[in-house]
Amino acid sequence: MGLPDNVRLTRVQVISDLRGGIEQFVGFCDELYSAGIHLIQLRDASASPEQLREAMQAVQPVAFEHRALVCLGRNIEVAAELEVDLLHLGSTDGALEPVRRRLGRWSLVGRSVHDAAQLAHAR
Repeated sequence: MGLPDNVRLTRVQVISDLRGGIEQFVGFCDELYSAGIHLIQLRDASASPEQLREAMQAVQPVAFEHRALVCLGRNIEVAAELEVDLLHLGSTDGALEPVRRRLGRWSLVGRSVHDAAQLAHAR
């Protein structure tokens, strides 16, 4: 099953910040994956790019071990550098095509939408 199918079949997504630090975040993700959560998004506007990079590098093997997914929220630079599987953008984060070109070949980009006009723009 490919990445798009895995995302499509996900029923619950947990969104977390780094409130307790990177080690606590990774442990939290491991517990969630063990409990059956399939997709966790790291979204932390207060974290530095270095913290996000370190957290993603630490949690990616945990997600892989559980055959689960981890998504980075809104940080295009870190997402491109790490060639993350999933990047989530807000509804006001600009055009998708330039972002898709910056990411790895297999990366997926999602976007928040709140109405029909935003949905049309997100495609």
